[in-house]
Formats: sequence, C-alpha cells, structure tokens
Amino acid sequence: MKKLTLSVAAMLMAFTFTFAMGPKEIAKDIQTVSLSGQVMDMLTGEALAGVKIMVEETNEISYTDFDGKFTFEGLLPGGYKISTNLISYKSSDLKIDTEKTQKVEVKLEQLSRR
Repeated sequence: MKKLTLSVAAMLMAFTFTFAMGPKEIAKDIQTVSLSGQVMDMLTGEALAGVKIMVEETNEISYTDFDGKFTFEGLLPGGYKISTNLISYKSSDLKIDTEKTQKVEVKLEQLSRR
C-alpha cells in the first residue's frame, strides 16, 4: 500500500510540473525561422507591390509592401512551397528549404499582351 501511495504521489507531482509550465514555456523551446524576400518584375527589375504570397503548407498569406518586400515569421524549419499571384503577371511557385532564416528574391514575368 505504501508503494502504491508513493507511486501515485510521484505521478501527481510529474503531472503538476508539466501543466505548471504551460504552453508558452513549452513553445519557447521550439525553434522557429523567418522567411523574407522581395518580388520584382523580371524585365525591369522594378519592385512589385501588392503581390499575394502564400505558404501552401500553413495557408499563411502576406502581401508585398511598396518596396516589393514580404516576411513570414514563426515558421518551423523545413521545406515549404511558396506561391505568388499578381494581376497581369504569371503565377509562380517556389520550393524553399528553411532550416534557418532565409531571404529570397522572386522575379515575376508579365503576361503576354495580344
């Protein structure tokens, strides 16, 4: 009976410690990376504002600013597919490996005018 009581007490202490840490303390141990970059016109090199950038695996969406720049923060390290979309430009898909924080440069091609 004494062994059973000690075992139950030990398990209760372990659970109490685990739950006392809470999700914020546990999340601090998870390392995340950021992905940033700039989107430009393929021919002119001009920065493109308002480009929709989507991380396919997380469904996170960002839009480029007036300098054509974008940022995704808090991504887990690993491979991601990034899709771009802007009216009058061809859509683009990129595969990116984010083992550490990365910067990418994306060049979009205008659709042909007929």
